[in-house]
Amino acid sequence: MNTTALNSSLLSKFKTNTSIGEIFNHMMVEQWNSSIMFESYYKPCQPLECTLSVTTRNDVIYIVTAVFWLLSGLIAILRFIVFHGVHEQLAVLPKIQKAF
Repeated sequence: MNTTALNSSLLSKFKTNTSIGEIFNHMMVEQWNSSIMFESYYKPCQPLECTLSVTTRNDVIYIVTAVFWLLSGLIAILRFIVFHGVHEQLAVLPKIQKAF
């Protein structure tokens, strides 16, 4: 393996007394040139239209449980409304009886 000594007259971001550990921490990279061209990446694949298809579960068990939870929610809401309605009526009833 042939190696040559570093030339201290060349421009470098590392000083001549920089430790090897520091150079390895910078991955031994003097300069990072990144040129990303997204146009050339996406140009070969330019669809005229995009479609999305969604697969849903409409089997019997799913429909039965969905209807069950829907009815359970409606029953809970109706119980709440009826309970508070009756409670309000019972609270107002003595006031009406006192008035007559």
